[in-house]
Amino acid sequence: MRTGAALVMAAVAVSAATLTVHGAREAETRPRPELLPSELIWAIYSSCIYTGVPSPIFDAGIAMSVENHRMRVEVMDSAASPEEIASFEAAADDCLARYPVEDERLTRSGNSLGSDAERLLSYDVAQRWLLPCLEGHGILPDRVPTLRDYFTDRAVPWYGYYQDFGVGIDALIEARLACGPGYQPYDS
Repeated sequence: MRTGAALVMAAVAVSAATLTVHGAREAETRPRPELLPSELIWAIYSSCIYTGVPSPIFDAGIAMSVENHRMRVEVMDSAASPEEIASFEAAADDCLARYPVEDERLTRSGNSLGSDAERLLSYDVAQRWLLPCLEGHGILPDRVPTLRDYFTDRAVPWYGYYQDFGVGIDALIEARLACGPGYQPYDS
């Protein structure tokens, strides 16, 4: 009995000494990747178009394209002067250039997760991991995508997880990098 108690006390002492010497490490912050995840495209676009750029372009249609990981805008059918349009496009393009994005195909297709099994697994991961993580960062969508949303043809419900809910685009990017995509485990 004394031997067992002595072993337990020795193990406790060694554990305490190890924890004291090594301690809990600070969480490492990841450097921002060169290319940002594609599901942030619309949040970045909205941030640059509606909050990041002074705009006289209220009556216009705005086309967005992505080439070589860079988003660009083009004003269509506006009553603004050519100078105002050029100024708006340049400011918006400069803002968008700060946020290069990966995998443009996700902006074009809801079929990027083709099978029902992939969609079901993605929904499960979002419910168990993504939403609690986002809540921990103070970011939750106004409407959480349902299982039905994940099974709607051509739907990309994971876009709804990352919107700027007043936290700012950089905080939103940090949350995305910490929490992962809404179509886990297929990408990181």
